[in-house]
Amino acid sequence: MTVHLGSTRTPAPPPVDAALAPAAPKGGIAGSLAPPRAPALSAGLYWGYITRLAPTLAAAINDGPWGGSYDLRIGTSERGVDAAAAFGGGGGKGGNGTAAAAAPAYRHALVGVGGPSGLEAADRDAEALFTHWVNTCPGQGSRTIRTEEAVLISLAALRPALDRGGALGGGFKALG
Repeated sequence: MTVHLGSTRTPAPPPVDAALAPAAPKGGIAGSLAPPRAPALSAGLYWGYITRLAPTLAAAINDGPWGGSYDLRIGTSERGVDAAAAFGGGGGKGGNGTAAAAAPAYRHALVGVGGPSGLEAADRDAEALFTHWVNTCPGQGSRTIRTEEAVLISLAALRPALDRGGALGGGFKALG
């Protein structure tokens, strides 16, 4: 929920009973519901990621909420190329033998993060659906990483490459 806060404090009502005075409300700032994407649209601020339901992984990738496909599709997997090497943070060659580079310029980026069984459980050809197949947590010391942790780890690991690639009027916009 996104709430628009006013700029002035409202005075607290006086307590009805003097014994309740220490627990009486101290006033507050009036607020109202705002459109969920208002901070992103008005100030260019990151305001969380968007989740939506799709019947298949391919549909999630090819049927974006604006009616198009994502031009930068990054799938995460423990079997992927080290993300730092793939996008230039590893100092040298990417895992596939090509020179490491920033993410290409893009308009709409999608980062796919699977559940405990990975994206491969959603589609056995998952790797083919993405333009990049990377491991954002190489050398992890556990069998799996919780999905909510994997989202944060992946976005942090990919941010430098996404910043260097740069969005062309949409998609990922980082604070900085």
